Amino acid sequence: MDEPQYRRIGRLYQEQITEGTLKPGDTLPSAREMSRLHGASVNTTAKVAAELQRLGLVRTRPGLQTIVIGPEKRGKKDSVRAAARNVLKVYQTFLDDDDLDKLRDAMTGLQEALDE
Repeated sequence: MDEPQYRRIGRLYQEQITEGTLKPGDTLPSAREMSRLHGASVNTTAKVAAELQRLGLVRTRPGLQTIVIGPEKRGKKDSVRAAARNVLKVYQTFLDDDDLDKLRDAMTGLQEALDE
């Protein structure tokens, strides 16, 4: 099974953030600019920002810039989020798309509960 393009592109940015090439406060290219850089559709590159936000690496607001917040953890809630992301990462290689979507939904629910 081929990895979706948004995940491949997202992994590039994730590595730059975790390695320190992109630092907290830096901005990512807009979805439009990212699409030009990577030869992907704007919808695909918008998924990149959403995925990086889900991983806790960036903050994004519709119509505004996507800002790197960094890979550092800030407490118990962030540790739980990181553990949940790791579970998702491990299981994504074993699950079909429907089951993976269900697991992502469950993880989103967990994150929303932590944010309350």
